[in-house]
Amino acid sequence: MHSFLTSLSSSVLAERLAADCALIDAGAVEPLLALLNDAAAPNEGRWRAAADLGDIGDTQALEPLIAAAADASWDVRASAIWALGRLNESRAFETLCAIVENPLPDEQNSYVAALGLLQIDLALATVVLRRAATSDNPRIRAWGRSALATLAYR
Repeated sequence: MHSFLTSLSSSVLAERLAADCALIDAGAVEPLLALLNDAAAPNEGRWRAAADLGDIGDTQALEPLIAAAADASWDVRASAIWALGRLNESRAFETLCAIVENPLPDEQNSYVAALGLLQIDLALATVVLRRAATSDNPRIRAWGRSALATLAYR
């Protein structure tokens, strides 16, 4: 298992992808959580660990992913936010909502958080996103409108 965790940060794409697949297939929640929480580990491995945890879908990862959604590294934050939506766990709703409604720009993380809201609770997310779509803040308004536009494709 350790070699797969190390391979998540390999300079060879095929090794990184093979490690992702092996860790997901093994349901390696504990080792992936340890890597995600290791601030000294390479960001490549940490953000891949977050994404893999989302693919595994074990709610044991919920609290660590919520914490990682505020990580100093944009890559780790982005993957943690994406993974929270993948967990489809109502307890992640508040965290994702706060990200959508944050007036400070965080690249596309606000949009990914909005999509996660739609995954978790469509009715409640629609209310939150309609409110965001009318915000005085143009960034919040853009994320709310963009996420609501995706509903046409459902």
